[in-house]
Amino acid sequence: MGNEKHAAKLAVLVKELTDASRRKAKDVDLIGLGIGPGSLTGLRVGMSFAIGIASVNGAKIVPLNSLEIVAESIPYEEVVVIRKARKGYVYFQIFPHWKKPRVLDIESAEKEIRKLKIPVVVGDGKELFNFRKFPDYFDYPFPEALIDLTIRNSDRAVEYTEVNPLYIQKSIAEINFEKREGIS
Repeated sequence: MGNEKHAAKLAVLVKELTDASRRKAKDVDLIGLGIGPGSLTGLRVGMSFAIGIASVNGAKIVPLNSLEIVAESIPYEEVVVIRKARKGYVYFQIFPHWKKPRVLDIESAEKEIRKLKIPVVVGDGKELFNFRKFPDYFDYPFPEALIDLTIRNSDRAVEYTEVNPLYIQKSIAEINFEKREGIS
């Protein structure tokens, strides 16, 4: 994943996966889907693709916290997952302590990390901090972690019409609109 543009490769990757497993996309009956937080465009592309498959073949979707998928891959007691958000902010969650991700300014995020005993920091926002970091390889979800979380949370599967992104910050367009309109 990372900086690659998987939107252009998504259909090809699914075809390779189904070919390797000797299955067809129509055989898929459960889809694990990272719904955010993350890049708004990336979320929309991934969600649209998954919803498209689910709508055609009747598959259910298990909506998953994208930061949790990353943390699932890290064999460590305290994991801090940090993804870049808008300038000066990060998407931030401490596993296993926090149940939900947050958007924090960089200074507040650093204070939260300092409260931990021996944290490991991962994610594309880790470069903003001077703490022990796992290699870049761990910054994005492992497919195995997505599969494991999907199976463990299959009881939360929903119809494709019920899937919503996990937006925890306003878009730049919303912020600019509120500035123009004097809304705070």
